[in-house]
Amino acid sequence: GGAYWFDGLVRLAEQLDDPQLRELAKRRLGPVLDRMNAKGVLFNWWLNRDRDEERRWCYVSPAIWQMWAGGISERAIAAYLDVTGDVRAKRALAFAFDDPRLFTEASVRKAPAAQAVFEAAWLTGDPGVCATAEAAAKDPMPAFAVPPPADLTASLGWKRPEIHRARATRHGVTTAEALLSVLRAYRWSGERKYLDAVLAWFAFLDRHALQPYGVTVSDEEWGWAGPNRGSETCTVAAEPWTRTELMMVLGDGAWGDMVERAFFNAAPNCLSRDCRRHVYVQTANRTDAGDFHEVSAYRDFAGMKACPTRFRRKHYPLCCTAALNRLVPNYVQSMWMTAADGGVAATLYGPCRFSAQLADGVFEVRERTGYPHDERIVLEILQAPVRELPLHLRIPGWCSAPGLKVGGEPVSVTAEKGFVRVSRVWKAGDTVELTLPRTPVVERMTDRNDAHGRTYASVSAGPVLFAWAVPSTDDDTPTGEVLVPSVGEAFSARDVSLDAGLRTLTIPTAKGDRLTLVPYAEAKLRVSMFPVKAKEKIP
Repeated sequence: GGAYWFDGLVRLAEQLDDPQLRELAKRRLGPVLDRMNAKGVLFNWWLNRDRDEERRWCYVSPAIWQMWAGGISERAIAAYLDVTGDVRAKRALAFAFDDPRLFTEASVRKAPAAQAVFEAAWLTGDPGVCATAEAAAKDPMPAFAVPPPADLTASLGWKRPEIHRARATRHGVTTAEALLSVLRAYRWSGERKYLDAVLAWFAFLDRHALQPYGVTVSDEEWGWAGPNRGSETCTVAAEPWTRTELMMVLGDGAWGDMVERAFFNAAPNCLSRDCRRHVYVQTANRTDAGDFHEVSAYRDFAGMKACPTRFRRKHYPLCCTAALNRLVPNYVQSMWMTAADGGVAATLYGPCRFSAQLADGVFEVRERTGYPHDERIVLEILQAPVRELPLHLRIPGWCSAPGLKVGGEPVSVTAEKGFVRVSRVWKAGDTVELTLPRTPVVERMTDRNDAHGRTYASVSAGPVLFAWAVPSTDDDTPTGEVLVPSVGEAFSARDVSLDAGLRTLTIPTAKGDRLTLVPYAEAKLRVSMFPVKAKEKIP
């Protein structure tokens, strides 16, 4: 949990340009940076790697979480190195990961350790760290370095004791972190089998476990998607990070569409309206704070017994409380990226100001928009190198008729892999206007957690999922008994009316009246998956 918190702290301090947060990060990371030495184990400077019992302590239960904490801590140290250039941070990364025995001896590899080794090798170039990266690349995360087995779909209804005897973990966060480790093993080694494995796993999870708010089911373990299945807050932070790196590696904007879906829907609903409390698990339908259907095989886990869908100041385990710190900075730092052709790419949208030091000068741009509740995005170039510079703009897959103007003049949009490329010599004052019209979309799914196999419908427009906000006295308490509204069998996007401000829409219910929906993020008690009521058969 501390590692998660440090990771978010360093990034937020820089993004907010906040001297107080910067000083806090410096003070909290200082002991690690000062005390790291060549004999420590991971970031445990007090251990001696030359003593077998101390070195191996990090590899066996229950201390295997040291592998996890070490992997996450690397992110904070790497971010600190990036923003401060502190040579102590570079040395700490080298001391932490310059021992290949991290991977040749450990019987259990906690997923973040592998991805951390690769990043540490790229950042330091240290021969010992590179040797550890070679060892990690041979076995980055065993169960996820190969595509999911053919019979895995049939196992989604199994319960925890059975699944854990026969298979690797189905823990949501571990899956997201493991897939990032395998993806980085591909980047390090160039072995296509690792990329194929990552793509196959996401295809499997998105087909069976993806919730309409953009994150897979992970109420500790993943399973069939459904209105009463949930996603752990840690997974809401971790899974979009892996999808973001896939967008970076593949140059495919479709992964950005998924990241925005999670960020604008699932991320805000981790938190109460006052941002002082959070849930451990969020469900697509939440009509009562205690209404957590125990369909997860982890229903006997201590955290699940303590009403995980209620907004509290903290939840057991504390990892989700700390992971809240990562939701915003992970998105913000990936809104813009440099491109392989020497240009820059607008990858995730939102109001911001971005500056990058390129090889031949600074590129700086201001992005003005009310996205995702605004179809218009305006980019104002503040400065640019004196050369032709490609500007790549992500065109979301849900937008069928994008509009683009450069300097007020219309430009045709021909997207390739979800990006349109505009290349010219930019100068201060140039403007680019991107318009992304959105239309309502209705999606249906069968709840296979339900023995009756009921069908549900969800409604979205652009990256925003909509929901019926249950009348309530506070974030946890409905005003009375809640009857979940259903929609008719013929319900489709033609029946949806979206207001001009993109803030509300209305749908017809099976009873014939119309129901007003608001963005999912604004509905703490909600219904976002509506049961589809079949027509009664005539005898």
